[in-house]
Amino acid sequence: MTKNYDMSEQMRAFAEQGMEQARKAFDTYMETMQDTASKMESSGSDLQSKTTEAGKKALALTEDHMSAAFSQAEKLVTAKDPQEALELQTKYIKEQIESVTKQAQSMGEEAVNAVKDIQSKFKV
Repeated sequence: MTKNYDMSEQMRAFAEQGMEQARKAFDTYMETMQDTASKMESSGSDLQSKTTEAGKKALALTEDHMSAAFSQAEKLVTAKDPQEALELQTKYIKEQIESVTKQAQSMGEEAVNAVKDIQSKFKV
């Protein structure tokens, strides 16, 4: 009978060891999930903040462009002849293309940096 009793003790010890390992694995899993949820919440806030900043910047850029357009219209109204109007318009278009190019590049860089920032929070 001692053999059966020893076998039961070994089985019990094995089962207890398995339960302990399962508990540790579950605890690790839960810690990882809580950490991920926290990072996602933080990233959501970061994304919302960056989106709000981008919206404000886009609004400011729109205001700048509209101001430049009104200024250009005033200049065109006071042009002495068609040649001067053409020169004014050519200069205006060139300046606007340069401005939009710089703005697009800047906003693209900011978007890339925002994505990299959010991704870095998920790297282990």
